[in-house]
Amino acid sequence: MYQFAIDYPEICEVSCIGYSVEGRELLMARITDSLSINENEPQFLYTGQMHGDEIVTYILLLRLIDHILTNYGTDTQIANMVNNIEIWINPLSNPDGTYAGGNNTVNGATRSNANGIDLNRNYPDPEDGPHPDGNAWQPETIAFMDLAENNHFVLSANLHSGAEVVNYPWDTWAKRHADDDWWIFVSREYADTVHVYAPSSYLDGFENGITNGWDWYTINGGRQDYMNSFHQCREFTLELSNQKMLPASQLPAHWEYNYRSMLNYIEQCLYGIRGIISDSVTGEPIIAEVLIEGHDIDSSWVYSDLPIGNYHRPIYEGNYSLKYSAQGYFPKTIDNIIVTNKNTTIVDVNLVSGDLIADFSASAINISVGESIDFTDLSYGNIINWDWTFEGGAPGTSTIQNPLNIIYNSPGMYSVTLTVSDGTNSNTITRTAYINVYVEYIMNNSNVTTCMGLFYDSGGASGNYSNYEDFIMTFNPLTTGNKIIANFSFFELEYHSNCNYDRLMIFDGPDIYASLIGTYCGTDSPGTIISSHNTGTLTFQFHSDNFITKPGWIANISCEIPSIILDLKVFLEGPYNGTDMNTTLNPSHLPLNQPYNSVPWNYTGNESVAAIPNSDVVDWVLIELRNTTDASLATGETMIGRQAAFLLNNGSVVGMDGTENTCIFFTTITNNLFVVIWHRNHLGIMSATPLTETSGIYPYDFTTGANQAFGGTLGHKEIGTGVWGMIGGDGDANSQIGNADKNDVWAVQAGTSGYLSGDFTMDVQVNNSDKNDVWAPNSGKGGQVPDNIPQERFKCQVPE
Repeated sequence: MYQFAIDYPEICEVSCIGYSVEGRELLMARITDSLSINENEPQFLYTGQMHGDEIVTYILLLRLIDHILTNYGTDTQIANMVNNIEIWINPLSNPDGTYAGGNNTVNGATRSNANGIDLNRNYPDPEDGPHPDGNAWQPETIAFMDLAENNHFVLSANLHSGAEVVNYPWDTWAKRHADDDWWIFVSREYADTVHVYAPSSYLDGFENGITNGWDWYTINGGRQDYMNSFHQCREFTLELSNQKMLPASQLPAHWEYNYRSMLNYIEQCLYGIRGIISDSVTGEPIIAEVLIEGHDIDSSWVYSDLPIGNYHRPIYEGNYSLKYSAQGYFPKTIDNIIVTNKNTTIVDVNLVSGDLIADFSASAINISVGESIDFTDLSYGNIINWDWTFEGGAPGTSTIQNPLNIIYNSPGMYSVTLTVSDGTNSNTITRTAYINVYVEYIMNNSNVTTCMGLFYDSGGASGNYSNYEDFIMTFNPLTTGNKIIANFSFFELEYHSNCNYDRLMIFDGPDIYASLIGTYCGTDSPGTIISSHNTGTLTFQFHSDNFITKPGWIANISCEIPSIILDLKVFLEGPYNGTDMNTTLNPSHLPLNQPYNSVPWNYTGNESVAAIPNSDVVDWVLIELRNTTDASLATGETMIGRQAAFLLNNGSVVGMDGTENTCIFFTTITNNLFVVIWHRNHLGIMSATPLTETSGIYPYDFTTGANQAFGGTLGHKEIGTGVWGMIGGDGDANSQIGNADKNDVWAVQAGTSGYLSGDFTMDVQVNNSDKNDVWAPNSGKGGQVPDNIPQERFKCQVPE
């Protein structure tokens, strides 16, 4: 082994990672083009012969090392791998077992190590705990556990003989790995490539050469599941010969069968999603969790690694949403990440730091009256105090970290607030209308007024309806102008081609004399039904005969609320050029996700785009609706909705498609409607007068005069002759322009470029023009929006 490093010192080093029970070295070859430099490269690991009597893979891995080193200068695939991957290969991981008969022979080789322990049952197990075999960790086990702990392997394989199959996770339990489709894909690639170069009888068992581990036979304490579960390293097991020890004459053939597949598998760690995660201000790398939302389970997520901050996430092709989170930083979710097989998608991420970040989750957010919910703290920071408020819950408050069994006894939509503190500072998050508590409505002869409920047949949530039933039930909206929506998530009645046996009839109105929407039976679900009647009501008539009953239905009852459509125009002082606004940030520097998810806005909306949709986009803005009688009373408490939007160079505020001059909110106005527009480094602005509807749209133009903004000339400024705009220079977004914006924001960022809060002119560069042309003339000015700093009271409903 050491001769490899002597012969190829520029790309290979050989080291001892530990010792066996009897003191034999566990030798590892590390192959890469930059042995002394940490690079943005994935690490790959091959190990062989955990069972000392399975001699085949020992020889194959020795030859693989030799093949990679001798072909580096001539083979483009190998050159690409060595230049872009850190390859680790350990041909023999149980030398005591292999040389049990003496150092000069493999006769007498044993499966176990010198202590009689099967090393492939000696690792911590995700199901059966740290010592599933009842034995202490062996020196060989500890050496490889330390190796995994001290490195960041993306992909690995452990090689055996005694069977012929590619074995993919899991071994310990029957449930499938989150990446089961990817595992099948790479396992099939290995086996299918072998089939091109091997006899038809080789690697042809199981599912034509591959198998899920549990489907073959279950083991506990295996290296494969240990690496997948405890180190987020994707490892499978290669069984490459039915005979544990092949005659020497057959080894070249087995090399020929397998070496291309072995190289292809190494190459897989270059594919999928990868990138670098860093601090948004300092640019320093961060250790962060990378989680695929709605996909990752059982430790299938990955982490970035220092000193580069790089992460590597092999994944089967598809469209994914990734959440990036790190201690002391605000989490960020990026949607619509497209992956294709055997290609690389690069997603670099900047996270915004925060000393304290409040966050939490709930065991359920949709429950019936009388049910309970458990809450889990997900906050960041050195937290010593937790203060919870559960609107509508019992108890209504808590100071424990993870409150359990919070009971909701009344229907409604309830907010949850969490304030965390480190003893000096605090941070608060409120999720408005987070918990939905429903009344259960059972089919009967009645007239119900509600906008929130679960509607069942007479059997309720779990039983069947009965024979001989005839019921009529009408649902009315709580508020005039709203319309009842019935969304059926489950439906099963006795079937008849004409629904002559059991049937549900739905009428568009207050009784069975209204228009019939449809008659339903069998599994022909009504789906989603919305009233179009001027009363907004729906009526349901159910009939069952004297034979056969079924589970019936489950329907969510809600109300359609009239929409508010806005047509807004506003200018920003910083990028204004005398005619319109510059779009210098577009597209390279504009984020694809709304940037208002941090202090002071704490907006939790998920607006995002795959690409900036229009070359005229200047930046993101945050729109806020306030509902009150007078502008002076339009504080944050009157907020009824928020939404992130794009601002075009002509001042138009548009939705995510980048073209429509409208933003749509789904809420109800009970007083007058005022609109607030926030920007990340300009003072917020609010309409001076209520918005009025014209042909179904609420227009408002801030640019036409001083009196268009609340506060007049204090609320915005004339940035051109007769043209008014939002005041620039509020780098820390605290609604006051002062020395802190210059010293703590502009000065820190001066000389740098990017999407930065100190770039008041929004030309990508933070330089003297930001300070002299924007900040200095405005120093001392403050925002005029009542209750300047918005709180997280409402998350608007953004139409899908």
